[in-house]
Amino acid sequence: MNYGDIKNTILLNLDLPLGMTGDVSDHIDYKIQEITNELVGDLKPKEILAKAGPVSVTNGDDEIPLGIGGFAVTDLVTPYAITLGTYTDYADTRDEQFLPYMSYEAWIQLNSYKLGNERPKNGFTIDLDNNIIIGSFPEGTNTWDVYLWYYKEIGAYGPSATPEIPIYYRGVITTGVTLEFPQYFKTPERLALYSQIKSRYEGLKVKLHTLKGHGKGFANIKSRTSMSGSRGTIWPRSPLTS
Repeated sequence: MNYGDIKNTILLNLDLPLGMTGDVSDHIDYKIQEITNELVGDLKPKEILAKAGPVSVTNGDDEIPLGIGGFAVTDLVTPYAITLGTYTDYADTRDEQFLPYMSYEAWIQLNSYKLGNERPKNGFTIDLDNNIIIGSFPEGTNTWDVYLWYYKEIGAYGPSATPEIPIYYRGVITTGVTLEFPQYFKTPERLALYSQIKSRYEGLKVKLHTLKGHGKGFANIKSRTSMSGSRGTIWPRSPLTS
């Protein structure tokens, strides 16, 4: 089901002609995009989870550009995690390491020098210059392959474009947009239909949040245990932290 099919379903619900143009048609297009963006932003399905990299880092690195010269990412909406793939450390190849994202504001607080060695090393942030900072970098001549996981922008809207969302999202979109136009439900029969559509919409929303709670169809990268051994720690270079 592409966006054109979704719009046609809405037009049928509203008892409006397929292929119509004008202000109402444009408003339907706007509402389809609005509700789709709200769903994706709230539930973050795996269809919009993207992976960039690897970028190889050494002891001389203290930041990785998000754009040119680094991950070359241009469609990031929300950072999710950093993973270190196959990497060498003390002549040993270790399992993938998972580093969760934290906001830059939280990073500044947690990386206070007053915390000394208690400052967290297993995390990453994005600074004010769109550089990725991780809690520690390789020692000596060791290298790490760094991957960035993030939620990307959804594809452009258009009649023939297919939404980058699970099939079961689309019922929420068709019913949710339909409910934005109560003026097309005036007769008793139409009011009864409106009530049915509203009940279906509410039920689908509950189902989606339940699925999210069980991790079905949503991003779920497992965290691995922390790396053992000491690390050469380099903290963000920022007027606020240095």
